Amino acid sequence: MSKRGENIYKRKDNRWEGRYEKGRAVNGKRRLGYVYGKTYRETKIKLLQAQLQVLQNMPEEPACTIGELAEQWLLKEKLIVKPSTYAKYRANVENHILPRMGGMELTELNSMKINLYIQYLKEQGRVDQT
Repeated sequence: MSKRGENIYKRKDNRWEGRYEKGRAVNGKRRLGYVYGKTYRETKIKLLQAQLQVLQNMPEEPACTIGELAEQWLLKEKLIVKPSTYAKYRANVENHILPRMGGMELTELNSMKINLYIQYLKEQGRVDQT
């Protein structure tokens, strides 16, 4: 870790190296980019320019509902878990998440809405009201 809180380091060859995150690979690992300079200041300027370029090229995420996200998650889990576990997951999603929150945009979700939903579940109890 550098002393200045940035990813800029002096290399053994007396150049300065700056690292920045370009994005994420399909498997979730970070993809790093590197810039080099003769001085700390030069490297810092290059690093800021590279980070700005990454931000400008970042595509906007399409609007996604909680129901769509739940379906994507279920498809992924179907390949990993046993059929009985998948059936339980699907039942929980269909009975509890989709009826109340399925149409909500992901960007609308916040801690207050989650807490209200948890309170609703505590008060209402089970689907069959037993």
